[in-house]
Amino acid sequence: MNIVMRPQVISSAEISLPRPKEEGWHTQPANEFLLILEGKGVHRTFLGEQEFSAGDIHFFPRGQLHEHAKSSVACKCLTVRFRDEAFAADDPVDAEAHHWLAGLKQHAHLGRNRLELSPTSARKLRALFRQAVAENATAQAGSRVMLKAIALEALVLISRESAMSLADEESPGKMADVFAYIDAHAAERISVEQMLEIACLSRSHFHATFKRLTGTTLFEHVTRIRVGMAALELGTSNLPLEEIAYQCGFAGISRLYEAFKRYRGHTPGSLRRG
Repeated sequence: MNIVMRPQVISSAEISLPRPKEEGWHTQPANEFLLILEGKGVHRTFLGEQEFSAGDIHFFPRGQLHEHAKSSVACKCLTVRFRDEAFAADDPVDAEAHHWLAGLKQHAHLGRNRLELSPTSARKLRALFRQAVAENATAQAGSRVMLKAIALEALVLISRESAMSLADEESPGKMADVFAYIDAHAAERISVEQMLEIACLSRSHFHATFKRLTGTTLFEHVTRIRVGMAALELGTSNLPLEEIAYQCGFAGISRLYEAFKRYRGHTPGSLRRG
């Protein structure tokens, strides 16, 4: 069950987790909704993990590194993927969709991938996604328009029903770009000046907005992500601790130890001893 819409690209399929080609940590080139139909497990990002079970919907923006870990129970879900260019930036209606999408991305990059939806809303989304699959299968005139309308309706439903108040954010587009940049470059040197340029905000406005959205500072947010990166390396490689520290953006092994004790409550070496 695949949908391909050109030049807008939307795809949908019913799958099992984890997918054979996406076991372990991975990214994808498009934004992705996962609606859990059966089973339970855990989604992981560098900022932590979130449990999932039947009825939950998670959102992963393009490029976000994450992992799906199932429990002993088989997991089936409906996945819907679409690229940013599915909505034209110069169209007033599409611009509002971009606004909601930016809000979703912003929350996801802060480790809030699970959407707070009621069972009723989840059922409506499931129906919309299945409608998209059926519409594509007919290949009738106007199918591409209908597919885009379904995608827009899904975003409207999420924005209205979600507890995240996506449509009320000040300017989620720019801040979503900030968090996406941090996710992609956390191991590198990240300066306030770089973030100001991306966010197009004054220094005081940026710091106030960042604190309001994350509850923490830029430095602490980046450090938390680096700790997550280091934890992944510790669990999947035999690299020396010092090398892992430098690869993940820490100035040295002592900084790695300090960060682990602060954000994880244990030393990095304990991950390997366990």
